[in-house]
Amino acid sequence: MAEKKDGGSACAWCSEPAHIQQGRIMLCARHYRISSMRSRAKQDGKAAPTREAIENLAPSPFVCVGCDREMTWLRENGASRQATLQHDRSGNLRIICLACNTRHARHPGDTFYNMPAVHKLCSKCERVLPHDSFSTDRSRPIGLKSSCRECSRKAHTNWRIENREHYNRKQRENRARRSLST
Repeated sequence: MAEKKDGGSACAWCSEPAHIQQGRIMLCARHYRISSMRSRAKQDGKAAPTREAIENLAPSPFVCVGCDREMTWLRENGASRQATLQHDRSGNLRIICLACNTRHARHPGDTFYNMPAVHKLCSKCERVLPHDSFSTDRSRPIGLKSSCRECSRKAHTNWRIENREHYNRKQRENRARRSLST
């Protein structure tokens, strides 16, 4: 388990100030995260590139290729923007933000990178559709529901059929309340 220390020492691998102790060495945020990415890859049975190889993968403006947002090395500086090592299904390695890494996992193959900017994958029918095919949901990261309008409509219709008594009772209550207010 890594601990934060306020020692003023330099990172064991570069000249940056070290903040985090990992084992017996002090590391800067960047090298601590790189070390964590290598460890996680090994645990998952995936290719664990060298520290230098991962440093070369990091884009020079530290921006995610999937969403064009600035990435951070540590989760505490923005959990969804934390840099992660992505093992593409094609065998390529890249560094993308945690949010894009999660979305990539849901897409078939590596189609995540070829998707047009104003499109989204429906979680139900698994089709890539334009944003205007989705209803808004302000609680979601991009402000759209996870399933398209067509799938949402089918799910609501099926729920209404399966819960006919409950639905009818609520409709009667709402009609009665509206008639009292006018």
